Amino acid sequence: YQISWKFRDEIKHRNGLLRSREFLMKDLYTFDSNMKDAEITYNLIRNVYHSIFYDLGVDILEARADGTSMGGHRSAEFHVLNEFGEDMLIICKSCESVYNSELMHDDRECLNCGLSDQLLSVKGIEVAHAFLLGTKYTNIFNSMCINDGKIIPLEMGCYGLGLTRILAAIA
Repeated sequence: YQISWKFRDEIKHRNGLLRSREFLMKDLYTFDSNMKDAEITYNLIRNVYHSIFYDLGVDILEARADGTSMGGHRSAEFHVLNEFGEDMLIICKSCESVYNSELMHDDRECLNCGLSDQLLSVKGIEVAHAFLLGTKYTNIFNSMCINDGKIIPLEMGCYGLGLTRILAAIA
């Protein structure tokens, strides 16, 4: 993992620390020898994020998200509810599933229970993200391991925690 300053090419920064040109972020990359272990790691990191926010006294919502821009199998965003948030979240009041609205597109039914009359839209500030990427990048970089006598690509996970965004979201 690494904690470092990132730079964003914003034409005009806005919302203080939320969309500044410079921000502090914790990045973590994981590599597992099979998908089962990668899913265990993915869930472990998600649980650690929940623990961090709990210890900080910050209420968060974990939302299923569209990870197609990064590729892979799963994507989870962690949001602080805030009227100034840039992300629209959809909460199903029936089954308590939470989605980034980008994942649902024009679908007005819960992706979990199928109900449409129980959906609530709220704004959130994304403060962390978890991606289970699979082999998309390990294939490109020929990152392999030996598993059961076979040479196979590693299963990759990518995780980010926006340290300055957390400060902005709870300030």
